[in-house]
Amino acid sequence: MKKSRWSLLLAVTVVMFYCLTTTVFADTNITAQHQLVSQAEGANGFDISLSFTIQNSGLESLSDVNLEITDPTVTAEPGTNKLYLASLPSGAQLEIDWNIIAVTPLLGAERPLLILGNGTKGNGQSMVFHLISMGVNQ
Repeated sequence: MKKSRWSLLLAVTVVMFYCLTTTVFADTNITAQHQLVSQAEGANGFDISLSFTIQNSGLESLSDVNLEITDPTVTAEPGTNKLYLASLPSGAQLEIDWNIIAVTPLLGAERPLLILGNGTKGNGQSMVFHLISMGVNQ
């Protein structure tokens, strides 16, 4: 009797883990890469222009997508560290330019940037996601 309980518990655990991973991870798979286009010292700090490639290779399309650079090494002026995307369709790859004003220059064009994102799934459910945008050479 005890052996069958452990077998049942193991089976339930495997099914729950499978459902969790297919629900959470398969529906959304968003990745990002960025490239430093330019940076120059301006009146309010450093004007930094980045080119981003955002890809949604998941099964869910997102709407009302907001991205925010949260990287502690990029102290961007409030407002310039946020970007709004109307939608991020499933299977889409978007090329976007993002201009920020930062207190300090962006050191190391190839270094990763931390980005916090949120959006709305097709079923109306809100979603929050974290991105590590990988820097690429020009």
